Amino acid sequence: MDVIEIQPVARPFRKTICVPGSKSITNRALVLAALADGTTLLTGVLFADDTWQMIHALQMLGYELRIDQERGTVVIVGRGREVPAHPEGGGGSGIPWGTRGGRFGFRRGW
Repeated sequence: MDVIEIQPVARPFRKTICVPGSKSITNRALVLAALADGTTLLTGVLFADDTWQMIHALQMLGYELRIDQERGTVVIVGRGREVPAHPEGGGGSGIPWGTRGGRFGFRRGW
């Protein structure tokens, strides 16, 4: 096995790295951007089936998203604590959005 010796740096530095996209990280970033106040630009978005499901769910809830698949970006206008109501109240499931798991559970207690 080759050994790579890492030398300490003499002074602080600034670098940018690009890592491969991840659908798990992309979905979490989409949710966090929706819960943020204002506009968020997500870069390095991985467009997979799961990601498209999240994008469509956020659009159904009324969030504004601008998608550029070629550049791997999504711009989302977050609404902070104002989670928009779905026109059917629960996607036709009979379950209100506020009682569904994960993301929608954050709304309780606000």
